Amino acid sequence: MNKKLIAIMITLVVLILIGVTIILTYNSKEKFYLENSYYNKGGLKDITTKEIDKLIKDKKSFVLFTYNDFCSFSVPCDSVFEEASNKLNITILQIPYRDFKKTVLNKKIKYGPSVIIVKNGKVVKFLDAEKDDDKILYQDVKKFNAWLSKYIYTEKEKK
Repeated sequence: MNKKLIAIMITLVVLILIGVTIILTYNSKEKFYLENSYYNKGGLKDITTKEIDKLIKDKKSFVLFTYNDFCSFSVPCDSVFEEASNKLNITILQIPYRDFKKTVLNKKIKYGPSVIIVKNGKVVKFLDAEKDDDKILYQDVKKFNAWLSKYIYTEKEKK
């Protein structure tokens, strides 16, 4: 009798853990809103390492472009991302990769350039400069905007 009860309890705990994992995974893939101040402006805005760390600590949601002073792409990706942000009317924060390496986000993103989507202080998705599938997103405004729009709402929340 005790063995059956223990087996049932273990099964219930495992099922609860699986359920929680599924819920957390599902929620992280839902579209979300950025902080209101990033809507209706567009363009790239310079930010410091201290400001990034504060945004993370305060659990803010934003998009960050970290760039190198050199670019090997045929079209400079900063112009692609600036045009994209202007078309979507969303401000994208930007920082040189040499400074970005001093932020807490550098634990996850090891290469630049990159665009990082942050929800409530946690990285949701980022462009990987070493990944072949991501390279087109650095060069094509429409494809980049489609990628970004999968994760964030591109219009400010109506209240």
